[in-house]
Amino acid sequence: MNAQPHRYGLESAWAAWNGSRDAGARDWLVVHYAGLVKFVAGRLSAGLPRSVDTGDLVSAGVFGLMNAIDRFDPAQRSEEHTSELQSHSDLVCRLLLEK
Repeated sequence: MNAQPHRYGLESAWAAWNGSRDAGARDWLVVHYAGLVKFVAGRLSAGLPRSVDTGDLVSAGVFGLMNAIDRFDPAQRSEEHTSELQSHSDLVCRLLLEK
């Protein structure tokens, strides 16, 4: 018998992830923020050569998102998270240069 999937809201997903590292909550957060990753990748690709595939940007962005979710600490101040986002942005650029 299959268990019913847990339905999260944004706050409950973060609480479940931060509290017990619930993998279902992490997956929900990745899907929730995936649209933002796609939007940022599209904006970033507008300034890059056509040889850079937007799909590669999205893939690298999703890996960065997963890393950011794993490392997120609600006790940190928001300025520290902003600098972490910049480091993930730098990571995306490095991954593209390696291709």
